[in-house]
Amino acid sequence: MSRYCVIVPCFNEEQAILKTIQDIRSANPKIDIIAINDASSDKSKEILIKAGVKTLDLTNNLGIGGCVQTGYQYALVHGYEAAIQIDGDGQHPAHEIRSLIEKYETYPCSIVIGSRNLGISSDSTSRLRKMGTSVINTWINLLFPKLSITDSTSGFRLIGKEALELFSKDYSADYPEPISVAVAAQNSFKISEIAVEMSPRITGKSSIAGVSSVMYMIRVLSFITLVRIREKN
Repeated sequence: MSRYCVIVPCFNEEQAILKTIQDIRSANPKIDIIAINDASSDKSKEILIKAGVKTLDLTNNLGIGGCVQTGYQYALVHGYEAAIQIDGDGQHPAHEIRSLIEKYETYPCSIVIGSRNLGISSDSTSRLRKMGTSVINTWINLLFPKLSITDSTSGFRLIGKEALELFSKDYSADYPEPISVAVAAQNSFKISEIAVEMSPRITGKSSIAGVSSVMYMIRVLSFITLVRIREKN
């Protein structure tokens, strides 16, 4: 068994999930892949099974937070040293998984985030998302002065054993990426980033988009503030 596993949350990704799996295998042939099918109503489950991927099949849709937390719990129970989250929509670069692992192995930290905002130009992010992410990053860095996070909303990340233990018990169902960064910082975990270039998503759309974007921002900033004032886990 590999020391690391890749967690692939999947909800109605029939157009992209096979290519995502193929890309992971091609770039990382020895790493274990764990797909979490979040009660998809399309052919995602059939595609994953046919591809021979270890698949955790959820009978009820838990959303991205519950889906990813299921993967973290699996990784912890099965003794993995760290888990890499990569979305099933084809946006995250599978060839950069090794870069996340190398950073984790050479720099003492609990989380390594693949950042779109560390000097690499990318067309994968809309102007609205860039603005929203910038506001969230600024707020997190203000509340946690030891941080200098550039992409708290990135779902492409490595979670080490210490963080796996925490997130297996405490992981937000809504807006989990930025809130988990705040939870990790509140518990004095070290967080690092690497620069990655992401691709436009093949299917789906960003949470920071459309009419609901303002409400998204208000809720995320409020949750992060609550994390800051509560006691450590």
